[in-house]
Amino acid sequence: MKKLILLFAILPIICSAQIEFPLVKDGGIWREVNMGYNFPSSEITYIFSQFVMQGDTIIDSLLYKKVFSVDYNAKVNSIYIGAIRETIDEKVWYVKTNGSPLSGPFCHNGPSDIPVLLYDFSLEVGDTFDLYDAGYPIIVMSMDSAEIDGQWRKRWYYKGNDLPLREVIKGIGDTKGLFFPFCYEFESSHLLTCYEDSNMFWLNPVVASMGADCFSVGIKKTEDQSKSYTLNVFPNPVSNSLNFEFENNTPENSFIIIYNPLGEQLLTKHISSNKKLVNIDFSDYNSGIYFYRIIGDNGVVNAGKFLKL
Repeated sequence: MKKLILLFAILPIICSAQIEFPLVKDGGIWREVNMGYNFPSSEITYIFSQFVMQGDTIIDSLLYKKVFSVDYNAKVNSIYIGAIRETIDEKVWYVKTNGSPLSGPFCHNGPSDIPVLLYDFSLEVGDTFDLYDAGYPIIVMSMDSAEIDGQWRKRWYYKGNDLPLREVIKGIGDTKGLFFPFCYEFESSHLLTCYEDSNMFWLNPVVASMGADCFSVGIKKTEDQSKSYTLNVFPNPVSNSLNFEFENNTPENSFIIIYNPLGEQLLTKHISSNKKLVNIDFSDYNSGIYFYRIIGDNGVVNAGKFLKL
């Protein structure tokens, strides 16, 4: 009888150890940035968020980890926004506190104090699952693996309704943000800039491609750089040919990167050194708003947007 009791006592420990690369753990930190575009000006506003998982709480006799929204650069002014638990069947459940938004204004927040499904890491290609109040199923389109800190983790690509393809990595979550399965972008672009815990640090490759880091997405433009690389983009609106004219020479080892309003990278063009005018054929693109970044060795040196007729 004692052996049987002992077996049941250690069973939860054995089960929890079977979760490879768990998402829910003490000390997990998700840093995110929301890039909002002010129209008709080309100014970009950056709103940074940080979510920290720390400490335990009991909800309906089940063990959860607390999640706090804290200042981006320091663990101060923390606000308790809810709790997360991960089950042995690799589902992640979130219970938000009363009145607390998930991750932004464009989120399906769901009810307070009721567990809602945030992730399901057991899904295979073709599987679907429903998000609370989203009004459409999430469909897994494909799967592969991502190398994180020398280890290979499962990666899912999924869609829901008319949303663009989204990416989820085991143990990290959506590459748009921890709570982004509930959220969408509207004339803005949201990114998970980096994730870290006591064992690893992961910088989003999209952020790295911008020449930025975890704390400085899109804000590496210094006053001196701005003066050196003054840029004129014309015609705006554009019908066919878009011109990037630099008052002085282009920054060394620089690129022009074009994005759509969902933050998807559409075009990358390397700029030769000492070039003052760069022309891009935009005739085959659909009408709408597009965004550009000029990336140099020192990071983002210019950014803005234009309209395609």
